[in-house]
Amino acid sequence: SKRRLDEAQMAASAEDNENLVPVTVLTGFLGSGKTTLLNHILTATHGKKIAVIENEFGDVGIDDELLQKNSKVQADEEIIEMMNGCICCTVRQDLITVLSKLAKRVASGKLKLDGIVIETTGLADPAPVAQTFFVDDAVKAFARLDGIVTLIDAKHIELHLDEEKPEGAENEAVEQVAFADRLLLNKVDLVSEADLGRVEARLRAINRFAPIQRCEQAAVDVGSLLDIRGFDLERTLEMDPEFLSTDGEHAHDASVSSVGINEEGEVDFELVQDWVHTLLQTQGARLYRMKGVLSVAGRREQLVFQAVHMVFKWTSELRREEETGRRSRLVVIGKDLDHAQLRADFAACVLSPALTARKAALAAKAEQVCRWARELLPTAFAGEAATVCEVRRSKPECPIETVIKVMLRKPKELTVCKPLVAVTREDIAGVMRSWNDVLRRGATVRALAEQALPQAVRGERVIVDEDEAQHVTGDDFETAIHVLCSPPWSMKVLRRLEEVTQQNVMEVMALASLCGSHGVPSVR
Repeated sequence: SKRRLDEAQMAASAEDNENLVPVTVLTGFLGSGKTTLLNHILTATHGKKIAVIENEFGDVGIDDELLQKNSKVQADEEIIEMMNGCICCTVRQDLITVLSKLAKRVASGKLKLDGIVIETTGLADPAPVAQTFFVDDAVKAFARLDGIVTLIDAKHIELHLDEEKPEGAENEAVEQVAFADRLLLNKVDLVSEADLGRVEARLRAINRFAPIQRCEQAAVDVGSLLDIRGFDLERTLEMDPEFLSTDGEHAHDASVSSVGINEEGEVDFELVQDWVHTLLQTQGARLYRMKGVLSVAGRREQLVFQAVHMVFKWTSELRREEETGRRSRLVVIGKDLDHAQLRADFAACVLSPALTARKAALAAKAEQVCRWARELLPTAFAGEAATVCEVRRSKPECPIETVIKVMLRKPKELTVCKPLVAVTREDIAGVMRSWNDVLRRGATVRALAEQALPQAVRGERVIVDEDEAQHVTGDDFETAIHVLCSPPWSMKVLRRLEEVTQQNVMEVMALASLCGSHGVPSVR
């Protein structure tokens, strides 16, 4: 009968499906933790032979180095890298080619596969990737789409969901959530419970079917991700009737680009830190992702750094097996990037004879400025130690300042709005005169403070400063009273020096005594 024929065909189809290699598509916006999760999969004890296909948006690959050490630990995995394009569009045909080659090796008996994991670039729409397993006959005969796993950066996902795209360009973050069979809400340690509840509600509004699992450092049970039979074609077609159509165009935001940097030699760690800090401070909102593997002068190990917008950290060290061929590789992905400037600024961090000479000259100038500072200190602080450094600021009128620190128990900072190499003795004399003037004007307040010192810090040295107000009070300046005990106490009167009364000093001292020096007591 027709019913028995249909049942037999369904049974045969199910048996054929069992023989297909399950494929997990691992997606998520830039910096969500895909490579971290992939490392968990590579190091987990699951007994499966897995092929990893990972896609880099730019022309310099970083993830291969981040994964390579774990692929050596877990010898049953092999990693295939697809470069310089997004897997959902420009290198999609490459994906079909890679899968076809794997199929031939499996058919010949040279390779046994229990699964394939495809890590997409953070800018990929997973729909065209998933479509590959239903519209290409050779791929359909070899593999089945098992599930789409989307990692979510709990701290930054709302920023990306809300981002306005140019006409015709898709919001990749929305698409990644919409097509997910599993949602891993990662980095939950960086946000509050209220934030998590709000984020989960937004994810549910986009995709009500996919289970949401919270995690930190993408640490989840690998068994909950592999061979889950999570992808449902019928449900996907209900959501996107054009899912199987190959005629539509897929467009990315043209203002988003990737800068790949590859420099031979070693980098100066201090300069790299300074460069990264400045970049994040000035362009953090436009920087979706930064990651790199650096060979640092004076270190045998390569350092790995990762950044998502303004969240930055050194994450691990990769021990080199050889000392030759030292180089640094990194990639920057963001909007409206100046490729030439980024490459030039990083190249300036690479160690060279000229850089070594420049650093030596800077160190000599720093010693000279320290000597001037010690010679010109106000009489009350004669003989105190001083240090000097350059600090980059996000102020157009003064992008680089020279900061002199007088090393008291609470260091006193004096700034010259010039790079260190341009600082003169007269500049140092000028800031010392200004400090001397504040000391003179604050003598009365200092005397009142010394008389009002609590018993616990009686007899300790007191310094009075007038600083620019860091809060909205209607006043431009505030008076700071520092007691140089150990640890030092700091108090603020939200008035200019000349306006501070004995009553103000008594009140702030009483608060400081009550707080036991914890916090910064203040009175108006």
